[in-house]
Amino acid sequence: MKKIISMALVVLMLVGSMLTLVACAGIPSDYKEAKANLEDNDYDVEVQTNDTVINATLSMMFGADDVDADALVEAEKDDDGIILVYCEDSDSAKALDDAYNEFVEESLDALEEYYGKDSDEYAEAAEELEKMEHGVSGKVFYFGTEQAVKDVK
Repeated sequence: MKKIISMALVVLMLVGSMLTLVACAGIPSDYKEAKANLEDNDYDVEVQTNDTVINATLSMMFGADDVDADALVEAEKDDDGIILVYCEDSDSAKALDDAYNEFVEESLDALEEYYGKDSDEYAEAAEELEKMEHGVSGKVFYFGTEQAVKDVK
């Protein structure tokens, strides 16, 4: 009986480990794969590979300067969307994440100063920003809605 219980526990641990690995599948490391995944989930997808366009886009969006990136993927579907920046190295992706965090913090500070922390406008903006997931996966910086992040994987 002890052997059966031990075997069952080992099998459960193996299954749990495999489920964890599958659930933790990250953002695709190739922008073409990310594009295909998003298109398979009915997103409208645009890809930019021109350095000038990528840097201008990121500068306008949240003030990031001189990003070393190979591609920028933008995708939208209904109320969901995601932007992925395929950087040349993980340090560039981390720097972009830092720039995004700084932008969010400065935006909330400006809204608080203008509207007040107890205002509906501030609460609405903070809620929208909370819906956005962001992070770094290898050399990729991403931000988007929870569903879009799931759909790109």
